[in-house]
Amino acid sequence: MTFRERHVRPLPVAVAAQWQVKRYELTLDGEELSPVIRAAADTALEKTLASFTPTSGSSAAAFSILHFGEDAVWLNAYMWCHETILQCATASAPTSSPEAFTPLAEPFIGCVWELPIVEFERSSWVRNMLMIEPAPAAYLRDRRPAGLIGGP
Repeated sequence: MTFRERHVRPLPVAVAAQWQVKRYELTLDGEELSPVIRAAADTALEKTLASFTPTSGSSAAAFSILHFGEDAVWLNAYMWCHETILQCATASAPTSSPEAFTPLAEPFIGCVWELPIVEFERSSWVRNMLMIEPAPAAYLRDRRPAGLIGGP
């Protein structure tokens, strides 16, 4: 495999179950994913997040990464809990049927292209939520900008 950076774009914040979700989309070529794939991911995200209950100090804040990769479409949901802990639930779909998401049992947290988003979100959480006056609205506005991602 020859490494190449991929393209990330922030999507609008959405509500899924009881969570406010900062959503990101990752693609190989920078093209936007189809509305059908996005709708399937939103449905899978809703089902996933419905099984998690926000904890004290989390502000029901989450972020997700929808990643159309070379061998699968990945959907990672990350939920803040107990003020400083990040939970993760993942699903995937084959590229031949990218709207057929199935939850994964493996304890995956992300790949080399997804982890920079996780790091950005960790820093955003510290900046906006772990201060004397937590600012949930500021956290939701603080988004990683669109562009290339994953490089060393």
